Amino acid sequence: FQMEAQTWKGKEGAASNFISEIMPKWFVYFQNVLIKNDDGDVRTEEYCYGKCFTYADIAVFESINAVLEVHGISKIRPYPKLKEFHDMVASRARIEHHISPRPQGRN
Repeated sequence: FQMEAQTWKGKEGAASNFISEIMPKWFVYFQNVLIKNDDGDVRTEEYCYGKCFTYADIAVFESINAVLEVHGISKIRPYPKLKEFHDMVASRARIEHHISPRPQGRN
């Protein structure tokens, strides 16, 4: 995803077909993976593979989070399972600490 999306380049540096082709292709795929692994039990967490948090979850989270950072929340609204997944992962203590705004250093 990141190689195609190139979100590190910002909106101006993104591929011209990012919004129309790249993002929908990958977000539909990611959402289908999460749906496939959803057991329908609201008491359990759903991850990309099984019931354990894995590197795959971090990779999918980073893809979603990068799009949110660069393009805003409106781009993820058509993918409710991804939004739910993003919020669940973002609320993990170490992830939350990592993505929280950092205080500005002294000059």
